[in-house]
Amino acid sequence: PTWRTVDIANSKCTPGTRYGHTMVYSKPFLIIFGGNTGNRAENDVWLFNTQKSPFNWVKYDFENKPAPCPRVYHSAALC
Repeated sequence: PTWRTVDIANSKCTPGTRYGHTMVYSKPFLIIFGGNTGNRAENDVWLFNTQKSPFNWVKYDFENKPAPCPRVYHSAALC
């Protein structure tokens, strides 16, 4: 394996700077949930397709479903 730089197609649409979030990998997606932006706890979910160019982050839309409560310093496990 080697590291490589990935250019983000729409760099204005990203999860932004945060801490205390979780990230899991479910091929082909990196999935981020929650965390803190420095101003507040978040309950958003972001997806990043690692195999489809152009690479970009997509915010998951819960539509009419209830979103999870905001949380920081939690854990996530992929089942």
